[in-house]
Amino acid sequence: MKKLSIFTIIAIFLLTSFSSFSINKNNDQSKAQKNVKLYEIKKYKPVEITIKYKLKDTSTVRLVLFSEDGEEMIILEDSFKEAKKYCYKINTKDLTKNTYFYILETDYGIYSKSFTL
Repeated sequence: MKKLSIFTIIAIFLLTSFSSFSINKNNDQSKAQKNVKLYEIKKYKPVEITIKYKLKDTSTVRLVLFSEDGEEMIILEDSFKEAKKYCYKINTKDLTKNTYFYILETDYGIYSKSFTL
């Protein structure tokens, strides 16, 4: 199993108390909120979910899906991205009924939301 970063550990800890949160890396919360938008999960089909986010400025991006116990399930993105809206569809037929967290790490902060299958 992959070793978790300190930001990921903090994110998982916070998610056990809240359904979503953000951590600003640069101590400028207003800039972080203006540059990144992480949308709620959309369930279009019984076996598919869609995760969307929007960057208003270029950034390094890491988007990861975690299980409730902190296991890294899927790395959806780990690269430099241009400013625009992004969308990822995930087939959930191989995931067990549980709570999952998706964490978006950018140059502006860490954003997370949870969903339950």
